[in-house]
Amino acid sequence: MVAEWVARAQAGDDEAYTALVRRFQDAVFGAAFQKVLDFEAARDIAQETFVRAYERLNHLREPAAFPGWLLRIAHNLAASWMRSPALRCVPLATSSLAPSPPCPPRTAWP
Repeated sequence: MVAEWVARAQAGDDEAYTALVRRFQDAVFGAAFQKVLDFEAARDIAQETFVRAYERLNHLREPAAFPGWLLRIAHNLAASWMRSPALRCVPLATSSLAPSPPCPPRTAWP
């Protein structure tokens, strides 16, 4: 079924490519999220994965290899995102994830 959809998409059938996106969107998102651990970044990576795959679909020689090829694109994009200089380390004290200061001890109990 996948090989048939890929062959049809390579022939210009956009509905076949849409079927591929629907079939693999969760797997691509999951692969991206597993790598970057950021929901929004994983969504962006998944979207970019499908754009890149569409643009390069005619370079895929074996339609049955589409799932692995697609996940490799997602992995490579996620790895590039992880190396991005836009990712900056933030001191824990300034992070929103920093623990709050301890509560002062109660002096009187009700």
